[in-house]
Amino acid sequence: MRISTINDWFKVAFQQAYIKFFDYDSFDTIKIIGKGGFGTIFSAYSSDTEKIVALKSLYAEGSIDEGFVGEREIPIEETPIDFMNLYCDAWNVDPSQRPTISEIRNRSC
Repeated sequence: MRISTINDWFKVAFQQAYIKFFDYDSFDTIKIIGKGGFGTIFSAYSSDTEKIVALKSLYAEGSIDEGFVGEREIPIEETPIDFMNLYCDAWNVDPSQRPTISEIRNRSC
């Protein structure tokens, strides 16, 4: 899948396991612990991991200028598609599938 929107980026992020999906029903004792420019942060007990975790609910796409998911930047709408695809390939969950420096150089020229 080639990425052309932020929604496409999220689809790839879930498929490539950049972001792990948990069913909402697997969380208990959900409490708001903060609000910010990108969304609301909650603490919750995860029955999947048997730990207290932080959850982030992002505001609607139209209200986000740019943001972050974990430590990975979400490409902004004006980012060239070839760069977004290279960026996501470089974060592939399987390191053996990530582009080499030579491949990055060749793709970015």
